[in-house]
Amino acid sequence: MKKITFLLLFVCSAWALQATEYVYIMSDYGKPSFTTADERFQTLGKKDVGLTGPSYNGGATSLDVRLYAKNTYTITSLTGVKMTHIAFIISRTGKYNLTSLTSTNGTCEVVGAPSYTATWTGDAAEVTFTIGDKAIYGIEGETAAGQIDFTQLVIATNDASPVKTVENSSIEIVANNGALMIDGVNDGTMVEVFNLTGSRILAQPLTNSQVVTGNLRKGIYIVKINNKATKVLIP
Repeated sequence: MKKITFLLLFVCSAWALQATEYVYIMSDYGKPSFTTADERFQTLGKKDVGLTGPSYNGGATSLDVRLYAKNTYTITSLTGVKMTHIAFIISRTGKYNLTSLTSTNGTCEVVGAPSYTATWTGDAAEVTFTIGDKAIYGIEGETAAGQIDFTQLVIATNDASPVKTVENSSIEIVANNGALMIDGVNDGTMVEVFNLTGSRILAQPLTNSQVVTGNLRKGIYIVKINNKATKVLIP
């Protein structure tokens, strides 16, 4: 039996009072503007001066929120906790029209091939992003209009900021021969596993404190339990 030490520490900190990182999967919401299920953050997408307004693409290979050229996207911390880092996990289709981000505060970094990432770093309870006009980081190049297409939002917060609600949870996850052993969660609780493109690849009720993962490839996955999600390394 091999304990995933990183995962244990991550889950305990992310689901306790002083949260450090939250992962939100766009297929759970199915629209560009929403309040997260844990009521910690709110997103608001606007067309602004662009030609096309923000949308959600529910295609089997996409499952992404799409922000088009000149759209604005505001992320607000509803608890007052300051955000320090926001990562947009770019979808497969998002690589084609990847563009720049500008923000009302903090700094943005967008990287093209081979990484295709878009991140923000700062110290604020609210930030508004403006989507670039041309696909300067995407495969299509500057002849195409810009987009930011993402399957997940990963939001890191400032531990020193106050939180309005208290959550007490002690969860331990252990990898053991094609299964995840989960302590601290009642049997019958639904456990979902997603890959990093946002596709759900497993959904099982917890039975005898475990879910069978079978022959999943080694790598990082997203495990969701009780509307809380965290990254998992399966060795």
